Amino acid sequence: FSGLIDYYKQLEAAGKITSAENSVAGVIAHEMAHSIARHSVERCFDWSTILTTYAIDQMNDFFFLPLIAKVVDMKIQQNQEAEADFIALYLL
Repeated sequence: FSGLIDYYKQLEAAGKITSAENSVAGVIAHEMAHSIARHSVERCFDWSTILTTYAIDQMNDFFFLPLIAKVVDMKIQQNQEAEADFIALYLL
């Protein structure tokens, strides 16, 4: 992950952000928040993931089902990202 640190240092040197350290801390807090909220466990037991996996196993349509699964999962992922951002604010 040194690429992320280097990227933030470049932004800081260019004057686009005030602190590379604070930016990296924000990213780390966000990722810790995913763990605290147990998002990986939610994803394992999410009904849409289970149903989509079952449907893909039962049908031979390898184009539309993954596309539908992606659309359904996008909303769930957005909610988890927003929750992780909220928790990260408390961690910081």
